[in-house]
Amino acid sequence: NFVDPIYYHRSNRVQSVCNILELERNQPLHSKNFNHIIVDDKHKLLYCYVPKVACTNWKRILMFLNDYSDFRDPLDIPANDSHQADAFRTLDSYTPLEKEQRIEHYFKFLFVRHPFDRLVSAYRNKFTQNYNIYFHNRYGRLIIQKYRTKASKESLQRGNDVTFSEFVQYLTDPQTHGTPLNEHWMPVFDLCHPCHIKYDVVGKFESLDKDADAVLRQIKTDKIMTFPKKNRTITKITDDFLNTLSPEQLFKLYQVYVIDFKMYNYSYSNLDYYIPDMF
Repeated sequence: NFVDPIYYHRSNRVQSVCNILELERNQPLHSKNFNHIIVDDKHKLLYCYVPKVACTNWKRILMFLNDYSDFRDPLDIPANDSHQADAFRTLDSYTPLEKEQRIEHYFKFLFVRHPFDRLVSAYRNKFTQNYNIYFHNRYGRLIIQKYRTKASKESLQRGNDVTFSEFVQYLTDPQTHGTPLNEHWMPVFDLCHPCHIKYDVVGKFESLDKDADAVLRQIKTDKIMTFPKKNRTITKITDDFLNTLSPEQLFKLYQVYVIDFKMYNYSYSNLDYYIPDMF
């Protein structure tokens, strides 16, 4: 099927960054963690899901394609069902040869988003909602204990009032990077291994409707599907959160996601003054 030239340009930009920075060069395939790459053998698809970038709806569509349930509309599939660990087979469950065959021959796609928009979305969802007790316990308490002076006893116990600035302190602390980051704020580069896998379509959250249609056109199926359209205006909210950071914090945060910024052609105007572009 015909693929719009814009996707060739996006894919080529990714490869250029891989080459310029010599990323993942000479690293064997088996050393990679491919647990975010969903395999659909029936339709010959590989989809790398990036949390906070429409991944729930893409998982629903893949379930719908594979007759996961009796639902007549992918959107009717409960979101929790789409996130069950056993809902999909991922690329890391195959032998090295099977991995290589699928990487070479299947249609491969992923969706990305401005790194700061994605990060703010993750922060708001995981740290400002009362129901996310797991994240409050697992990360919130640790962040408050480590980065807040004179923290109250209640905050230390509950971990439910982490500020965005404290979250960024945690993210930019070199000690944090001794272990893998949580998937909700892990860079796309680490989730999807784009230097090992040349994705046919790099879709963007900012042009989700158009890019989702481009992917759906590549899927050979009798089922009639359209990707759900939704309102996507978050940049103003993102700016409000980023404005709580010092210039130094902002620069350090950029460095955590610098490869994503470069690969997927994103920028942030408040940083442009002292970050030269590599192209």
